[in-house]
Amino acid sequence: MLASYSDLLKSLGIPALLAVLGFFLGIAANDLKDRSSADRATKDVRSKALISTASAFSDYSVNWSRLRTISEAEADINGEIAEARRRSNLPITDSDPSVVRLQSTLLVVRARKEKYVAGRDAAKDDLLRQLEIAKIFFSAEITPKIEAFEQFDTSTSILGLKELPPRDSWRSQFAPILKQMQEEVKRDES
Repeated sequence: MLASYSDLLKSLGIPALLAVLGFFLGIAANDLKDRSSADRATKDVRSKALISTASAFSDYSVNWSRLRTISEAEADINGEIAEARRRSNLPITDSDPSVVRLQSTLLVVRARKEKYVAGRDAAKDDLLRQLEIAKIFFSAEITPKIEAFEQFDTSTSILGLKELPPRDSWRSQFAPILKQMQEEVKRDES
């Protein structure tokens, strides 16, 4: 039987050898193709994560800014109501037309503020999800930067309006995260 295989190979010769070689090269090429596809998929995920994280942060900072602006307006209107009540000559100051107008405005401002609080909270939830994804798909170098931002955000979230740091503080705290992500995505592309 062994002689028949040997005779068969001799009779087939170079074509059989090329077929076997082609078979093994095909397996190697498929393996390389699979790795290349996986690398491409990881690069795509990282690029999308960068865009999603930047967008989520933008939404969060815009909502924070709106919330601060509306809170400042609310405080101003409350001051105006107190002043209008003090100046009113009517025995029941809440019936004074200027007080009534200001109270009506205050109701509108408070309703808008509630929307901004909800928007900020939803944007923060989205941002935190995106940051968790970044921890998975980006290098370990990003984790301390994310943790520093989260700590900053947590510590500022409990502050009153007058104690909050300048509006650009969130951007300056978040910038190292985006920079790290951008650098890694650029490395992927080269």
